[in-house]
Amino acid sequence: MAYRTPGGDACGEMPSMRWEPYRSRNPRNDHLLTKATSKDYFLDRLQDFDASFFGVAPREAE
Repeated sequence: MAYRTPGGDACGEMPSMRWEPYRSRNPRNDHLLTKATSKDYFLDRLQDFDASFFGVAPREAE
């Protein structure tokens, strides 16, 4: 399921820093991380997230 925004698709490259905690914990994780996803869906503006659509309570969404 793709996330569409008024400006297009929200799919983008996973930031490389996302995996740093795993690499620093154990150098052998590099092999596993090459098989991990390289794309994900990101929001440029957090306020664009529709919490009610996903069933997230207002208090939890804050």
